[in-house]
Amino acid sequence: MPKDQDKSKSRYPYGVILFLFWVFCERYCFFCYQTIITLYFVEELRLSRTLSASIFHAFLTVSHFVPLLGGILADAWLGSYWAIIHISMIYAVGNILSCLSAFPLTLNCRKALSFVGIFLAAFGAGGIRPCTPVFAGDQFGDDQVPQRQHFFSVFYSVSTAATIISMFLTPEFRGEFECFTEHTCYALAFGFPAVIFISSLTIFAVCKPIYKTHPAEGSAFISVFKCIAHALVRKIGSKGETKEHWLDYADDKYDEELIQDIKCLIRLFRMFIPLPIFWALFAQLGSTWLLQAISMDGEIMGFRIKPDHMQLVNKVCIVILMPLFEYVIYPTLSMLRLCRTRLQKMTAGGLLTAIAFTMAGFIQLQIEAKCPDKMPPGIAEVSILNNSPCLLDIQAVRRYDLKPFKERVVQVPTGTKKRWEITPSRCFVTKGYYTYFNLNMDFMKMLVTVSNDALYAEVSRKERTETNSPCMRIFFSTDYVFNDNVTESFLVKGRSKSNLVTPSGLSHPVSIGTTDNLIVQPGEYRIYLPYNETFHHKQPIGRVNLKRGGNYMVGVFQDSKQNISKVSIFTIKPPYSVPLLYQLPQIIVVSAGEIMFVVTGLEFSYSQAPQSLKSVVQSIWLLAQAIGNLLVISIENLFTFENESNQFFMYAALLTLSMIVFAILGHFYRYVDVE
Repeated sequence: MPKDQDKSKSRYPYGVILFLFWVFCERYCFFCYQTIITLYFVEELRLSRTLSASIFHAFLTVSHFVPLLGGILADAWLGSYWAIIHISMIYAVGNILSCLSAFPLTLNCRKALSFVGIFLAAFGAGGIRPCTPVFAGDQFGDDQVPQRQHFFSVFYSVSTAATIISMFLTPEFRGEFECFTEHTCYALAFGFPAVIFISSLTIFAVCKPIYKTHPAEGSAFISVFKCIAHALVRKIGSKGETKEHWLDYADDKYDEELIQDIKCLIRLFRMFIPLPIFWALFAQLGSTWLLQAISMDGEIMGFRIKPDHMQLVNKVCIVILMPLFEYVIYPTLSMLRLCRTRLQKMTAGGLLTAIAFTMAGFIQLQIEAKCPDKMPPGIAEVSILNNSPCLLDIQAVRRYDLKPFKERVVQVPTGTKKRWEITPSRCFVTKGYYTYFNLNMDFMKMLVTVSNDALYAEVSRKERTETNSPCMRIFFSTDYVFNDNVTESFLVKGRSKSNLVTPSGLSHPVSIGTTDNLIVQPGEYRIYLPYNETFHHKQPIGRVNLKRGGNYMVGVFQDSKQNISKVSIFTIKPPYSVPLLYQLPQIIVVSAGEIMFVVTGLEFSYSQAPQSLKSVVQSIWLLAQAIGNLLVISIENLFTFENESNQFFMYAALLTLSMIVFAILGHFYRYVDVE
């Protein structure tokens, strides 16, 4: 009998295993949102970068503020189990709506579904957050303390594994699969976590009989609020009566232990005042840092890194650096008499985060240097694209030479019609081309080719499609004559998908013109000419390599009489050229800052909190994160930055000032040993 009792004590409760599966699915689901919603709003719902970042921070604000409500709901009314069930149902509805928003509906309908879905998901994720560790701890008996302590290590490991797997798989689902004729599949990225979360919730609910559930016993937060309110009312109403501390006015109704605990809580709360600035910066790993990543070149030796995968690097760095800090860096700093207290470590962590943002600012300066310059008033930039085998002599405001199948960018005055004289040489065309063009826009393009042994030219606005994926159009002059038939097209064949591109604006048979825009994934593409209305030639006329962020005009020239078949690529908007790996140093630095600030801060707040108010302190810790995200939303919408690099430097300066204040407060803070 004693052996059986010892065996039951050492055995994990069966319900805990199922509960860990639910925890894994919930964390996977939450970090799916954190990984891709900024990209989703920018790329799919066509929102501005600023608005998309604001929505992301609103998501984090709700998910960090609602734990306060979820904890009160569980402690005061429902208990942990029923709070998890009810709030998870809201979470599940949010997942379903988010998935539906990625379906091919009207744009306004998709926006409405996504806004509601993401809000419900944030509410659900935040509401169950304080309930999960409490419910898990309740599954162990009082004689299973070692098992409970070990379980929380397993609990953290499962959460970390779910985070890493989600941050790896979600970008893969988004970028490597195609659905609804799109080159991405956000429906799968949102749908997979929705399915596994609803499945795990169903299992969790069905298995209720094997769980230990406890009724609500009252909320410590409500007791604290009532005590403070009572003390303030008595202090205001007291006449002549003085107390050593204003909280002592509550001693007529509340016991001395609670009053002393609240005094300790207030001292701790003062240290939390500068913290929202840190969280304002740290939360931007999923917004402004991600937006910076999508403006960079992720191709490395033929392998392409997705911008949303860079968030995964942060988590991997944490796993690698944690033991390094514990066994090497902290002991070394202690020997050097540096960062010996928790608050000193937190200050150093905050300053490292500020340094990381400064590094991000310098990278942004490089990105901005690659962006097209704004033209001065009265000047137009004209890209002349020569899709012909002729050497062109171009006479306009000045004289230009343009080699066969090349491009040249020139600047000319705007506002009046200019005579353009184009003379071919070194080819079978002998007759020149004369016309007048009215250059009335800042950025324009001139397309030049040969048709029926004569030059042809047209001028139009240089359209730069605002997309992070490559965008191309075909400017063609071929033997094949296109009729007003939607089945006649060019075949653009990539590694995993083929696209049919038809000439635009056909009203009569043509052998010269341009096609509609085609947005594709980065990579190499083969271009096939049409053979008839249904089939294409078996051999491609040429290949083009399209890079992320670039807008291209692909020139296709075919003249069988002259035995010329040529594919040229002209750049309308330069592709991203700053390597994505440049973000790696700043991610390593911010990961080190996270370990020193966040991990140490959790330990500090838990150790300094009174035993009866530890849950309240953790709620305030989360509330500081919510306030930090609100600060980002406010700054993004109240202030306009001409360059995003200035924004990075401004945030770095704010955090530096905040850490100076934090260091001063920490110098005067008296550590307490709370039993």
